[in-house]
Amino acid sequence: MITKTATSLLATIVGLGTITPVPAAELVLHFSGVEQGKGPIKIEILDETRADQFLDSTNTSGAKLVSVPADQPPYSVKVEVPNGRYAVSAFQDLRRLGKIDLSGPYGRPAEPWGISNNAKPAMRAPDFADAAFTVGDGVTVKTIDLGM
Repeated sequence: MITKTATSLLATIVGLGTITPVPAAELVLHFSGVEQGKGPIKIEILDETRADQFLDSTNTSGAKLVSVPADQPPYSVKVEVPNGRYAVSAFQDLRRLGKIDLSGPYGRPAEPWGISNNAKPAMRAPDFADAAFTVGDGVTVKTIDLGM
């Protein structure tokens, strides 16, 4: 096991300077509106540096992806993330395609879906700002409704 002093010394020797660990906070996500046993909940957690990728199903580079079984309530997950601003999108993969089915009217999701802050604008897709929240020291709890 490498000690903090040894790690700092090694980093200095190879020219990296001192390594400072990034503090991690706990993010707890609860889900409502889940159809029990009908497919896993797929979750994407993005930090604000990737805000332009929010709800972009073709680009998951840098996103934290989590899957939660929908077999038995409660439908929850705990993840560690660095302090910062985040947005979460989630859907229940009823068709088990591994990606959201956008075959609903006007290209809307055909599966239960939701975002943090439970924002669902009527005339446009939600954006990062609609779903953004801050994670700080300690535990941050968000409940996301997957109602269509």
